[in-house]
Amino acid sequence: MLDSQATMIILLELKQELPLSGLSRNLQPRKLPDMVYDASGLICQADENDDVLLSEINSATIATYVNIPTTTCAVSSRIGSTSYANAVAAVFHSAMSRIVVRENGVPGYDKIRKKLIKDYGEHEVIIEDVLRKWCPIYRLRYERIEELDARQTIEAERSVLATFSLSEEEWIDFSKFYKTYPTGILERKDLGMHSSLANECNHAVVLTKSNTTYLTFMNSWGTSFADNGFFKVRDQSVLNLSFYDVYWTLEDLKESEIRAFQSMCAEVEREIT
Repeated sequence: MLDSQATMIILLELKQELPLSGLSRNLQPRKLPDMVYDASGLICQADENDDVLLSEINSATIATYVNIPTTTCAVSSRIGSTSYANAVAAVFHSAMSRIVVRENGVPGYDKIRKKLIKDYGEHEVIIEDVLRKWCPIYRLRYERIEELDARQTIEAERSVLATFSLSEEEWIDFSKFYKTYPTGILERKDLGMHSSLANECNHAVVLTKSNTTYLTFMNSWGTSFADNGFFKVRDQSVLNLSFYDVYWTLEDLKESEIRAFQSMCAEVEREIT
């Protein structure tokens, strides 16, 4: 018999729906042998390291959430301004949504965003100051990570907060490139060879996709920007990007949330067995 952790990993790794009831409607018995075989390596890892299970739980909802903020975030097209609040609210909401049944529910994206703007205003901020203060409030954690770690986080279907700075001249080139090539992949040469980097302006976005040839980001300038609000960059070096992983651990969960998770695991196991 599969233990509950192994069962949970199988379903999450294979992107199965995980409602608290009615699992049999989403799972066809004839597919189970292949599912077990495909996930067998992952199960062995889970027995040795609980972090594997945790990372799989964290990946559960980003695919659904990522299609929302491009329209919701379109509050200001001013560079800098409230981009920090748009991006932080997006990754906060995503991280909290990965908790099976979060006590008192998950605060809405717009509610989180408004609280951040009320606290810091509509101007540039130091993103780590925001994360340092607000992550504990929402029972979350953050860590600055390198590009490779960011790519691995995206492969686990979790979003990543990203920041970068450009000079006024570079912002002009940046905007002109995506207006001309909405689905294009930005290279460093596309930003020109400007001698002065004075008056740099910071911006925050959300990394949502990664592959071997480019990174895809969700911007907060509305769907009219680039590819329906998303833009592509060759790699980290093009914009000198900084990446932040926002997450939670089992230590951050309340007893009711742990019980809800355990209950779901047990139900999944019963359905499969």
